Amino acid sequence: MKNKVKIILTSGSGGAGCVSFRKDKFVSRGGPDGGDGGDGGDVVLIPNKNMYDLDCFYDFQKFTAGSGEPGGKKNKNGKRGNDLELTLPFNCEVNISGENKIILNKRTIFLKGGEKGKGNIKFKSSINQEPLLAEYGENGTTKEIEVISNNFPQIAIVGESNSGKSWLLNKLTGSKTKEADYVFTTQEPFAAQLKNDIKEAKIIEIPDFFNVEKAEKFLPLLKKMKVILITIPENCLEKEYVTNIVNKIEGFVDNDCKLISVALWNENKGEDNNKIYANFNKKNFTEVRELLLNISDPIISLKPKPNEYIHTPNVINQGKMYSYSPKTNTIKVLNEEIIRIAKGSNLNKPETQFQFHNVLNKKGFFQQIQNDGIKKGATIKFEDIELEYK
Repeated sequence: MKNKVKIILTSGSGGAGCVSFRKDKFVSRGGPDGGDGGDGGDVVLIPNKNMYDLDCFYDFQKFTAGSGEPGGKKNKNGKRGNDLELTLPFNCEVNISGENKIILNKRTIFLKGGEKGKGNIKFKSSINQEPLLAEYGENGTTKEIEVISNNFPQIAIVGESNSGKSWLLNKLTGSKTKEADYVFTTQEPFAAQLKNDIKEAKIIEIPDFFNVEKAEKFLPLLKKMKVILITIPENCLEKEYVTNIVNKIEGFVDNDCKLISVALWNENKGEDNNKIYANFNKKNFTEVRELLLNISDPIISLKPKPNEYIHTPNVINQGKMYSYSPKTNTIKVLNEEIIRIAKGSNLNKPETQFQFHNVLNKKGFFQQIQNDGIKKGATIKFEDIELEYK
């Protein structure tokens, strides 16, 4: 059972805009009709009160939201990418790499999907009636997070094989865990919920680590328990037996943990032990339920709250649109809008390059280059696209 895991989340990328022109019969100059791409899907974290461990995840598992589809002809916009909805334990701790942590107690939009790319119809203007430019969709955002479950059960049932652990769990919670009369019937911890109209508690049955060596790995689960129910086998009411059981688990429990003995197969109570909070037997074991509910937390109602955007996109430095390396004579463009237009357009065509040049000129790109004294012949890089500064 896990209560901590690291996972990698990625929001969907936006779809690319389309470069297209209306080509209907008897329409000689139809004008641009390239549609926008679709927005990328968000990463949404959903708390679940019935989920307590993280066994369904493995370390550094990757989850990715759907990307938006590209735009099409005839002003057809691309479909929005599917959201990634990830269910995690209620009140779990989400530690974001390099940032603050959050406590997940409501539905949260953790990462926003990439913005859609514009089609060439959005670049139409009074001086450019046939735009050849389009915009590439914004890339999705990737974050590595560490999830720590705080919704772990606080009541455990322990005992030797055939002492009635599974039977007691089923009676208290109404669950249907397997019951049998052979050793090591319960091989993995099993949790169920005990509740009434006011209070609730999660109870976990832990396999027999007293006699089965490979079950000793579950001993650390006792550390944060508020209550531990110890089931006593038939005819084992001696004080020495209970003392041995207590000594076995004493180093793994907190000082304020309440130890309760339950002798399900005996009508007499066991001998008192100063470390045992309460004793129950065959006659009064039904009172265990009331005791557990009395020391449990009240039910917290989950009222719907508005979605919250956690991720804050990086702010682009609009003052400096590029960085220059004299050693390689390379201008690396930093402005995301310019990069997306370069990636979304076919810059192999001279006509497209001319229109793209006008966009750069309008943004003052070449004026900055001249002010920095960069000479012609330098290579301008828009990520994986290269042009020569002439």
